[in-house]
Amino acid sequence: MCDPVSATVAVGALTGAASIAAANKQAKAQEKAQKSQLAAQKEAQAQELAQQQAAMAAQEEQAQKQLALQQQQYAAQQQQFDAQRTLAEQQLAAQQAATLQAQQAQQAQQLAAERSFNKLNQKQPNVGDMLTGNRRQAEGGGSGTMLTGPSGISMDQLSLGKNTLLGA
Repeated sequence: MCDPVSATVAVGALTGAASIAAANKQAKAQEKAQKSQLAAQKEAQAQELAQQQAAMAAQEEQAQKQLALQQQQYAAQQQQFDAQRTLAEQQLAAQQAATLQAQQAQQAQQLAAERSFNKLNQKQPNVGDMLTGNRRQAEGGGSGTMLTGPSGISMDQLSLGKNTLLGA
């Protein structure tokens, strides 16, 4: 049969083998638990990432909607501003045209008033004074002018002291 030392060694070996097997089993169980824990962490991280991506997509969609709304508001404001500017330009043009028309009407009225005044206040010739002046001239002789008087110029004043073919 077997001797007691061999039996002890055999029992020790069996016990060692059993404890190694138990340790291996325990290590495998721990490894399996760690793998399942890592898988659960990965799943949780994947879900969290998916939630963050969904939240970011929702925020981006909201920002796009807000941007579109702001662009529409800006376009509406720009149209309103353009309409106001066009209206102001039209009003200014109408005002300038009215001012020009009023100036032209005032000038025409002034011209008509001046013509009417001139027509009413025409200068009349003084026929009596003209006849008196003509009679005085006729009494003094026909050779008189404003420069020479009624007697005219004597021939002595015209000679230059020499006898020429031009004068006596």
